[in-house]
Amino acid sequence: MNGSLDTGTVLEADPPRKLVMTMTTRWDEEATAEGETRIAYGIVQVGNSCQLTVIHDLLRDGVNGQLYGGWLETGERPGAPGSLRYT
Repeated sequence: MNGSLDTGTVLEADPPRKLVMTMTTRWDEEATAEGETRIAYGIVQVGNSCQLTVIHDLLRDGVNGQLYGGWLETGERPGAPGSLRYT
């Protein structure tokens, strides 16, 4: 993350299978006020292709949609409050 729209820290990297990082949005005050969230990317080979799973968590109840509105619309809320999972 280059810091112009968001900032973050890589927490875990296991190429080519996993990347976990924090994210704080910086594009406007309202989004920045939401604080730090965490995004985990998991990649699994499936035949000649791959499956990408994105888990965006540490989201407060009622979080501003700007933080997750750009993810694929096929996401579903898992049992854990404060997270979104996309596969």
